Amino acid sequence: MADMIEETVRLFLNDPEWKPSIHLQMNLDKEATILFDPAHFTQILWNLLKNAVQAIQDEGEITITLKSSRTDKVYLTIKDTGMGILPKDHHHIFDPFFTTKPEGTGLGLSILHRLIDANNGMIDFESSPGKGTVFTVVFSRMPVRGK
Repeated sequence: MADMIEETVRLFLNDPEWKPSIHLQMNLDKEATILFDPAHFTQILWNLLKNAVQAIQDEGEITITLKSSRTDKVYLTIKDTGMGILPKDHHHIFDPFFTTKPEGTGLGLSILHRLIDANNGMIDFESSPGKGTVFTVVFSRMPVRGK
């Protein structure tokens, strides 16, 4: 997973939406593995990165963390120091066609939620207006042979 994240980030840094004034930090568990379609995983990460970049007005920070738990779960978190999500919008951000962006379709988080849910994962978030947002995606870890 760490290699997929690093490759996706490398490609994302070339996207026209990327802002050089954003500092990106990664803390990745190199041993974490999951059972998940690689194309869907890349789409999830790309959309969460895109949302984080769009939430940061000028300068800011995005932190990507990947860690395995002692149970059978792997946690991917994308934390940004952007404008955050207003409390009145918390219950709607995964709804199809809900958007707060002038050019948004409101499909990004809805599609991600469905992809993750269809693969027995979970996505959740915490947000403070003016301070940023943390999205956490929980995946099932791939069983290790011989254990």
